[in-house]
Amino acid sequence: MKIYSSAFVLLFLPLAIEVANESTLVQHSAVATPQEHLLPLQAPTDAESMAFISSDAGNTWQETTAIPPAIAQQTAGNKQVQSAGVIIATGQLGIKRSTDNGAHWEWVISEGGVGIDVAKINGGFAAITFSTQSHTRRIRVSYDGGINWQPIDEALQPASTQRSINNLFTLAKQSYSASHPNNAPLPEEAMISSIIEVEGNFYCGHPKGVFKSADKGKTWQLLLPSKAGKVYTLSVLGKQIYAVPRHGGC
Repeated sequence: MKIYSSAFVLLFLPLAIEVANESTLVQHSAVATPQEHLLPLQAPTDAESMAFISSDAGNTWQETTAIPPAIAQQTAGNKQVQSAGVIIATGQLGIKRSTDNGAHWEWVISEGGVGIDVAKINGGFAAITFSTQSHTRRIRVSYDGGINWQPIDEALQPASTQRSINNLFTLAKQSYSASHPNNAPLPEEAMISSIIEVEGNFYCGHPKGVFKSADKGKTWQLLLPSKAGKVYTLSVLGKQIYAVPRHGGC
């Protein structure tokens, strides 16, 4: 081992410090990032990362990407709502009802198709089901705890209910004659997505856009036209209505 005198160390110490400082500067400059690169990345906005929001009963709509997680994460599938000890839920056979917290169920709407949506309304429930008789989705309401249901969608249905259906749906125990080919276009009424009520008005997500009824479904007014062939899924948060465009009304 070499032994250096104190004079030697004092002579070369300034040089060693300078070299160390230069090395430190090089290391810091290697990881330095220009200020503009520190800005958050702006992800491109697609049709399902945005929504339209209305705070004035649907009269005006504003585009937004600030969608509450509970609304943005909604997916198609089983859905249920509860009021006054009664649970109303969607299912594979239509709409079902329970009065014992889900221990037992009875089917209250069953027309060969699945249940699409359920919602609480003033004094009762609203529901959407797929009917294999009319090949459309039907909207109904109940004001007696989900026992009896009345349609409110006559003004949204076509003049003729003889419609064909394509292979987007496979319905158990349902066969179609040659007059209903599998490649026929799906009618618009078969893609109705959702129903809500806000301050006594009904709002419906329809392939043509968002419709509003101020007379319990007797007449409907188009408020927000659809875009890019998508159907709005409607949700309400407080007095704000969110319309999220999705494929296929789901």
